[in-house]
Amino acid sequence: MDSFLKNPHVPQGIVTEAVAGEGAKPFETVFASYGVKLHYIEPLKHLVFPMNTHADCAVCSLPEKTFYLDKGQRALGAYLLERGANVYYKAEELLNGYPQEAALNCLPFGKTLLCNKKTVDSSLLKLAISEKYAIINCRQGYTKCSVAPVSKNALLTDDVGIFEAMRKDFDVLLLNKGDVKLQGFPYGFIGGACTLLKNDVMLFFGDVKQHRDYENILSFLRNHHVYAANAAAGPLQDIGSVIPLLERRDV
Repeated sequence: MDSFLKNPHVPQGIVTEAVAGEGAKPFETVFASYGVKLHYIEPLKHLVFPMNTHADCAVCSLPEKTFYLDKGQRALGAYLLERGANVYYKAEELLNGYPQEAALNCLPFGKTLLCNKKTVDSSLLKLAISEKYAIINCRQGYTKCSVAPVSKNALLTDDVGIFEAMRKDFDVLLLNKGDVKLQGFPYGFIGGACTLLKNDVMLFFGDVKQHRDYENILSFLRNHHVYAANAAAGPLQDIGSVIPLLERRDV
């Protein structure tokens, strides 16, 4: 039976449903081969391309089947409610440009919330505090986009500030920045360029061997019993994250 992930972004079993932006469409057959159904966000109307298609700007997945959504994501919200989730909406619409567009781009990691407390949505932060999350502050507002969870205690990041903030309590691999592509920008971020499809498989949107740190990435993944799969040839692409919704653990 499918259920919401206990630990957002870190499946215990096999992901069966996930939410993404249109940047995932070239990889639909790959997701289908893993048995993953994709739900697409509504374009964020005040943001410019490609940020208006990034799921990590529109959706924040929290523990206890709780989701915080951009107010335009009503169809997704209705589906999540139908499945028994708790759904909250951002009061104001996201506005174009940093840091406004990054208000939901934070990382719940178990009962820890990694975020820039100055840029994260204030109501989301209050919710996390009320639920007794440990709040780890960092300077990077595009927090989720900058982090790829590997396991419940390990992650990849290409942001030095996040590395310093998380390394005390988690196993963190710091990557060089610049080898992930994002249309219209000098570079993208590693968290937007991969996702866990199973507890032991990470799918990269491109070929991970095109990243200068690929040997360190593969070694780090192996240390945590995770293996890399490539969705395509060519450089890694930041598609704005793919956020797992449901998983099947009875396999």
